[in-house]
Amino acid sequence: MEMSRTGLVGAVFLTLAASCSREPAPAPDTRYLETARGQLADRNQPWWNGHALKSTGEPPKLKSADTGDWASMNYNPPGIPVLPLPVARAIQDKSPVVKGTPLADRAVVFIDIRLGSDYYVEHIPGSRNVPVRNLDKFPDDIDRKSIVVVVGEQYPHHEAMVRVAAAGFTAAYCLEGGLRSWKASSYPLAGRGDVSEYRKLLEAEREPGTSGASPDFMGLGPLALKSLIDAGADLKILFVGDEATYSAGHIQGATRAELGSLDVAFKDVPKDKLIAVYCGCCAGRAGGYSEAAARRLRQMGYTRVLHLDGHLGGWREAGYPIVTASAK
Repeated sequence: MEMSRTGLVGAVFLTLAASCSREPAPAPDTRYLETARGQLADRNQPWWNGHALKSTGEPPKLKSADTGDWASMNYNPPGIPVLPLPVARAIQDKSPVVKGTPLADRAVVFIDIRLGSDYYVEHIPGSRNVPVRNLDKFPDDIDRKSIVVVVGEQYPHHEAMVRVAAAGFTAAYCLEGGLRSWKASSYPLAGRGDVSEYRKLLEAEREPGTSGASPDFMGLGPLALKSLIDAGADLKILFVGDEATYSAGHIQGATRAELGSLDVAFKDVPKDKLIAVYCGCCAGRAGGYSEAAARRLRQMGYTRVLHLDGHLGGWREAGYPIVTASAK
C-alpha cells in the first residue's frame, strides 16, 4: 500500500530550514581536554588492559529487553567497557592528547545504533549509522581491526554489543551516557540536509522488521517527532487510550480519542492530515492501542499516518517534556 510523502517531506524541510537559521556556534570549549588527559593516563582504564574490563570472577548479570529498546537502556551493559565522554570527545576531535595511548594504535569508529531517521536529525560528526536491527549485517567497509565506540540514545543493550563482537570487532566500547550525554556536554553535533535521502530512510523504516512499523503506516522515533514539532509542522498528535492515562501525562498538543470512537473524533479531519499516533499501554513495545488505531486510520482513508516508536515511554526516556492536564 503506497503512502503520500509530500506533506511529510515538507515538514522535514521546515526542520532543515529551522536548523539552518540557528545562530553561529560559539567558540569550541576545550576544557574537557584536561579531564581527558587524566583519564587517558589512568592505567586502570580498559584501554590499558587490552580494551577489556578486568575480570571480577563473576559472570555479568544480564537483563532482557525488547529489540526496539536496545539503543536506549538506562544502564551500561554488564561486562562492556565504557568510554568516558571527555576521552570520546578528544578522539572525535583528533586531539594530540590521545597520542601515546592504546586508543591511538588503531582507527576508532563511532557506530550509532539508533534509527536512521534519528541519526539523520543529529549525530556525532564522523560517526556511522548501523541501526539495531541491521547489526547482523555490519558494513564490510568498516575495518574489523578498528576500535568501535557504540552510540545509543543512552546505553546499548548487552545483546547489541554481542552483535558487534559477532561482526568481528575485538575492541568495542559503549559511549558513556550515549548521545543524550554528548548533547548535554554541548559537544558538537552534525545533521544531514538531504530531504530526498531522509525520505528514503523513512521508507526503509516502514518496512516490516526494521523499526517495529507496520507496512500500513510509518514508524518514527521520539527525536524525529520532536523535530517535526519544533519545526512547526502541520501535525496532529493523537493519544489513544483512557482519559486517566492521558491526564497523568501526555505529549504537549496531543488530543485524546478512544480506539472505538475514531470515526467521530476524525469526522472533520482532512484525509491528507499528517497524524502521529501513540499510546501508553504497552511499555513502548510494538502493538497496543496506538498500532490498532494507526491501522484503523489507514482503513478510514488517512494516507499520512505515523506511529511513535517507543510510545510515551520512549518519549519520556528521551527527556522530552510531558504535560499533565485533562483531555480536551
